[in-house]
Amino acid sequence: QMCIRDRKRTEELKDDIRENSLLVFAELKAIVPELAYYCINPKASRELIVDTCKKYKLGEELLHQLLLRYEISRPAYRSSATKKEIAEYSAQKIKFRYCNSILVLRLSLQHIPDCKALLYIMLLNKQHHRLLKPKICKIVLSRTNARHNVWYSMLYSHSYAELYLTVTENEIKDFCSNNKKVDNVIRMDVERSFGNSFKEMKEGVIRVLRCYTILNPKTSYCQGMHCIANLLLFLYKDEPVAFSMLCKLIDDFGISLLLKNDVPLFHPYFYKLNRLIGIYLPRLHKHLSEENFDATLFASPWLLTAFTYVIQWPGLVEIPPLLLAFLNEFLTEGVKSLFKSSLFLLELHQDEYLRLEYGSIFQSLSMLPKSKIFYDLGIVEEYKRSAGKYNASNKLLEKLQIEYEEICRSSANYSISSEIYEERHYLYKDNKICLLYTSDAADDMQCVDLGGRRIIKKKK
Repeated sequence: QMCIRDRKRTEELKDDIRENSLLVFAELKAIVPELAYYCINPKASRELIVDTCKKYKLGEELLHQLLLRYEISRPAYRSSATKKEIAEYSAQKIKFRYCNSILVLRLSLQHIPDCKALLYIMLLNKQHHRLLKPKICKIVLSRTNARHNVWYSMLYSHSYAELYLTVTENEIKDFCSNNKKVDNVIRMDVERSFGNSFKEMKEGVIRVLRCYTILNPKTSYCQGMHCIANLLLFLYKDEPVAFSMLCKLIDDFGISLLLKNDVPLFHPYFYKLNRLIGIYLPRLHKHLSEENFDATLFASPWLLTAFTYVIQWPGLVEIPPLLLAFLNEFLTEGVKSLFKSSLFLLELHQDEYLRLEYGSIFQSLSMLPKSKIFYDLGIVEEYKRSAGKYNASNKLLEKLQIEYEEICRSSANYSISSEIYEERHYLYKDNKICLLYTSDAADDMQCVDLGGRRIIKKKK
C-alpha cells in the first residue's frame, strides 16, 4: 500500500511538473519572436532559450520547438525593428545592465493587452518591480482610467504615513507659536485657494503642511506646495496618505530642487524653458524677446506646482482632465515632462500671443487657470498625440545645463533676469520659508504678475 501511495504521489508530482513546464513553454513561445524582432544577438538569444529550458526542465522536444520558432521568426522580423528601438535596447543594456530576458520583457510590455497582467509583472520579483515599474505605470495610465490606483501604487509610502502619525498636537502648537510667519503664510495660502468652500478639507491641508514643515525643516514650506497638497487630499480623503504622497512627490520627482531656499536654483530651469521655446516655437520666442518677456515672468507656478495651481476650488465640479494628463506624464517622466506641457500650452495660444504686447500677454497668461481648455477633452487627446513632438530628452536638457553653466562662467556677474529677481522675490532665510510670490499677487491678478512683481506698462 505504501508503494502504491508513493507511486501516486510521484505521478501527481510529474503531472504538476508537466503542467508547469507547459506554462513556461507558452510564455517562452510568446517571447521568442521578440528576440528576433529586436535584433538581439542570435548567439545570445539561443543561449537564453537553452538556459531557460534547462532551468525549467522543459525537455529536448520543447527546446527544439522553441529554437525552430526562433529561426523561423528571424527572417520575418529582420527589418521590423526601427533604428530607434534598437538604439533604445542598446542604451538600456549599457545604462541599467539588464539581462536579456528583462530587456525583452521591457520592450514587449506595449504588446501585452491586459493591464492586470502588466501590473502582475511588477510583482514577480524585486528586479522586475525596480526596473519595469515606471514603464508599466506609463502604459497602464495611457490605456485606462485607473489613475487613482496607479498613482497610489507609485506615490504611497507606509513609512511616510507612519511618520505623519508621530507628530503630536503639542508639537503642532509649538510650531505655530514659534514660527508664526510660516504658519500665517500656510493658512493664508490655503484660505486663498479654497475661499469659503471645502471647510473640513481646508483644515486637513493645513495640518498636512504643518506636519511636513515640522518633519522637513531643511525644505520647510514653500508657497505653491499647498496646491499639490490640496489635490492629493481631495483625491484620497486621507491625511496620512496625502502627506505620504506629498513627501514622495517632493523627494523622488525633482520638485525638491525647486523648493530649496535658494531662488537662483530656478535660473537654469527658466533658461532651459526659454531655449526650448526658441527651438520648438521660434516665431513666439522672437516675439517674446522683442517684448522683453521671458519664462521668468510666468513659469514659476507651472514648474513649482506641476500646474496644480490651475484648479479653481470654489465651485469645483471635477479636476481638469488636461491637468490630470499633465500629471500622468509628470509621474512617469519627472520634471522634464513639465517642459513639454509648457510648450504645449504656449503653442495652443501662440497665434494669440503673437498679436499681443507685453502687458496683454501677461494678462492672458494670468487668466490661464480660468481657461476652458483644461476641461476640453479634444485638447486632452491632442496633448496625448503630441507626446513625441517636443523632444525634451535628458540628453538635450543636459546639453542646455552645460550651456547655461558655460555662460555663467564666461560672465562673472551673469544671471538670468537678475534685476527681475531682485524686484520680485522675497527670501526669508531666518524663518526658512521661500516666498515666490506675494500675497497681493494672488489678490490683484490684473496688476501683479505670477511672481509678485508689479506690472509696469511698456512705453511705446
